[in-house]
Amino acid sequence: MMAGAAVLVAGVALTDDMPARRVGAAGLVALGLGLAALQATEGAPGPGRFLLFNTGLLALGTALGVGAAVLGMARARGRARAGPVLLPVGIGLLTIDLVPFVAQAGALGSIAVAGGIAAVAAAGARLGRGAGDILRRHAQATLPATASPAALAALALGALLVGAAGHIAAVIAGAMACGWAAWLSVPSPARPHPVAPTLVFLLLATAFWLVATIAGPEGLSLAAIPWLPLSPAAERLLALPILASAWVLSGQWPFRQPAGGALTGPVGGVMLVRLGTAVPAGLAHWQAAVFPLLVLGIWHAALTRRLTPLAVGGAMLGVVSLDPRGHAGAGSLFLAAVAIELGRRLPGPAERLARIPIALAAAWGALNVAVAGLGTEVVYTVLASAGAALGLAGSRSPR
Repeated sequence: MMAGAAVLVAGVALTDDMPARRVGAAGLVALGLGLAALQATEGAPGPGRFLLFNTGLLALGTALGVGAAVLGMARARGRARAGPVLLPVGIGLLTIDLVPFVAQAGALGSIAVAGGIAAVAAAGARLGRGAGDILRRHAQATLPATASPAALAALALGALLVGAAGHIAAVIAGAMACGWAAWLSVPSPARPHPVAPTLVFLLLATAFWLVATIAGPEGLSLAAIPWLPLSPAAERLLALPILASAWVLSGQWPFRQPAGGALTGPVGGVMLVRLGTAVPAGLAHWQAAVFPLLVLGIWHAALTRRLTPLAVGGAMLGVVSLDPRGHAGAGSLFLAAVAIELGRRLPGPAERLARIPIALAAAWGALNVAVAGLGTEVVYTVLASAGAALGLAGSRSPR
């Protein structure tokens, strides 16, 4: 099914008609969740209820793709037909792979489940529109980011330290620098109080004090992490400020970061992966508490129609899943978030050309994050997917 899904992603990305693109995007989320469930169970059809529900998801995603193709072809003109022409190709490939599942689950049951999911989603979308209108009226403005050479240089240096330094102190200093550089990148009239960078500084200073106190003669190089004398209680204590600082850097609600977290979110994710090797049991302990916070941020981004924080929130779910596949998906989603911000500055033809790689990167990353999430926190992963569907289907951005 992956080939058909990839073609469908490209078709939706190239569809210029907004209603058609929203329908297709919602279908992609349903299809992606179904594919993630298949991969999480290693392609096994599973018991009756699982097979029926999952086949319903796949059927719903394919049906919404058909709807997007019909809408797109009816309203497209000239070269704008490229997307709607690709959609039937992807649908045909998906249908070939879907037929055996429908035959095993039962056609009537699959249609009924697909219809039930669609009805619940439609009701949720209606409620979401009302909640979104309220949130957008009272939401704080998105923080802009300037191309200040000094701020960008400090951010790049901090990111380099976080990603490549071999000492815990250097990694922590780099993350602190990124927090302050991102704050300074906001033009002074729009610059908020330095709550986020101050929190990052205090949290990471606490984490460094804890690990330096515990380290002893082993030192604080990353290579010495396996020999640090950390008890389970110490791991839980140390993991908390590291997780919290990564959450603040991601810019998920209620925090704000420039460019929707595209500048600092990847820094927080990489820092969490690198320092998390010292406290794996601690991260696992707090995982169940962090997932709902990230899901809340994803839903806030969806209801306020902000796609970059939506991508960053999904990436953070992949990081917190503590699964290598989730980490790979997170990297792809972080790249997509950065590309979305850069794409806003491209002229029309270049932006249109950039849609396909951005959409494919986001889709591949989201699929891997969903697979990892279903292996750790099933309910929160499904809720995050529902938020993603609402955000993509409700977006009014022509890009």
